[in-house]
Amino acid sequence: GVRLVGAEMCIRESLMGVEATERLEGGKVFGGMCTHRVRLSAVDDVDDEVRGWLEQAYAAAWKQV
Repeated sequence: GVRLVGAEMCIRESLMGVEATERLEGGKVFGGMCTHRVRLSAVDDVDDEVRGWLEQAYAAAWKQV
């Protein structure tokens, strides 16, 4: 199985301009490179909302290439 303990997902500049929410932290730089962060404590935390942010970040990153 998959076990997730105290993980976080950091997203670089790909989500610039996306407003922070209760789950999607933003507005500052995390770890020197990330502009947004989502804290994950269980596999179930990776839901449609989180997958949507990942898809948006991925699409934006490819536009920059």
